[in-house]
Amino acid sequence: MGSKHFQDFVAALLFCLLLAARCTYAEVSCSVVHAKLASCKGYVTAKDDTPPTGCCHGLNTLKSMAASVEDRRAICSCLQTLLTPGDEVDDQRVADLPVTCGVTFAISFNRSFDCNSIGTK
Repeated sequence: MGSKHFQDFVAALLFCLLLAARCTYAEVSCSVVHAKLASCKGYVTAKDDTPPTGCCHGLNTLKSMAASVEDRRAICSCLQTLLTPGDEVDDQRVADLPVTCGVTFAISFNRSFDCNSIGTK
């Protein structure tokens, strides 16, 4: 009888571990993306000549958070919400931000980029 309880316990434990692992792959939220890039505003609106250290650090953090296709798509979609038409953002500065910060990023910083195309090639 004790063996049966142990087997049930192990099965329940494995089930919980599988659920926990699944939960760790949640998409990145826009509030996190916006917070990580908030210090970039002065640069992308051409008020600052160079991006501040915090901006590049935030971009690097986002890169490390973009582990899955879903994460990259979520980050891309959040970037699109920051790049709304009619704002003061300099599109070229936005597009060049990863290079300017020295961060290789697998997401295009472009208003017209189709985020759903990430991971389809």
